[in-house]
Order: sequence, then C-alpha cells, then structure tokens
Amino acid sequence: MSRTIRITILTFIFALFAATFAAAQSSAPIPKQILTAKTVFISNGGSRLEKVSETLLYADFYDAVRSLGKYELVTAPADAELVFEISYSEPPSDATNGTSYVKPQLRLVIFDTKTHMKLWTITEFSRPNPGKGYDKAISNLMDTLKRLSFPVAVQEAKPPAEKKPPRKLW
Repeated sequence: MSRTIRITILTFIFALFAATFAAAQSSAPIPKQILTAKTVFISNGGSRLEKVSETLLYADFYDAVRSLGKYELVTAPADAELVFEISYSEPPSDATNGTSYVKPQLRLVIFDTKTHMKLWTITEFSRPNPGKGYDKAISNLMDTLKRLSFPVAVQEAKPPAEKKPPRKLW
C-alpha cells in the first residue's frame, strides 16, 4: 500500500475518532426527570389569540402525547411527575422602520412537579390556523419531545462471555 494511501486512511480514521469524541463530550445531559418520568399532567397554557382554539390545541397535543406510549396521562398535577404546559402565542418580532411582524409559535414547557422547576422548553413556529403549518409545528414539537424522552440507549457493559475451546473440525 502506498504511503499516500496509508496517510489518507489514518487521517480519515483520526478525524472520525476526533469528531465522535467531540460530539460525545459536547452533548449536555437531559434532565433525569424527563428520562425517568412515567406520569404526566398536561396543562393548557392557552392561546393569547382568537385564531387558535386553545381547546383544539390542548386536544391535539393530548392525543399526540398519548400516542407516544411512554407516559401515563393523569388528571391532576399532584398525581404526575411532570407537567407539560402547551400554549400558542404570536409575539411581535423584528420591529424595524416602524413595522413589525409576528411569529406564531407553539410552546411546550416541561415542569418538575416536585421542585416546580422548569426543566425544558420547546418552541416550534407555526401558522395560526389548523392546517399544514399548524400540523407541521405539532409534528416537529412531538419529534423533539420523542428525542428527549427516548434518547439512544447506551448498552451497559456486559462481562465477556466465558470462552470455550474451539471445536476441532477434523
């Protein structure tokens, strides 16, 4: 094998190892409560506008969380480990030259019921009425929640299997 090819292969292997190591080092931990919770209360954070029915938003989100299959949905915050507060708003954005526009957004805030601490916030930009943009925002929000709730499982180190002597084939 030529020297150039060996150097190229070694450089590629080193770069791959360095990138993998850097990614593992830079990932921040997900709060333990999100990973281990079994029960969730869904709170209707409301809609600050008439364009989005807060009842529809709550129902759509409730159904989406139920379809995850990870959490038991409870009817009282005292019975839950986490509270998922879903809301819709249109805060003004980028006011320049006397004009501004709004950025419709769905927002999910995850609270720990024991400490009352906000653990995580997920924001997805949306169109105000149910339809393509709204459905996409709900879908994106649920994808993010899935990534938080179902992280890639790390294989636990298993002791090596007891080695048996090889069988003789002849």
